[in-house]
Amino acid sequence: MLIRDEDRKKAVLRVLADEYSRKIFVSLIDKAESVNSIVRNNNIPIATAYRRIAELEESGLLTIERGVLTEDGKRYDLYRSSFRQVNIFIDAGRVDVDVIPTRDVVSKLEGMWLSLGEVR
Repeated sequence: MLIRDEDRKKAVLRVLADEYSRKIFVSLIDKAESVNSIVRNNNIPIATAYRRIAELEESGLLTIERGVLTEDGKRYDLYRSSFRQVNIFIDAGRVDVDVIPTRDVVSKLEGMWLSLGEVR
């Protein structure tokens, strides 16, 4: 899926240029994790992780796969990369960004879309 919107393309390139953002994005391609798990597994300061996750989510590179409720009533989210692959092509002064969505995210979006037709 080729990203055509220039602002979105710039956001993807900016986020992937940052070391912490890139670590977070890559670590969430195969599985969803909580912020605490991301921090622990990637050796990232917690405040930095929250900031980068917000940026990744805003740029569309991360989604919340699901929320979890603990036994003591606390809620936290599990994040997942929206794309399993990002390809960047530079040709004749033009930059193209092509992404391949994570299958789980596509299935979730398809399910949400289809359920909209059932509500009447």
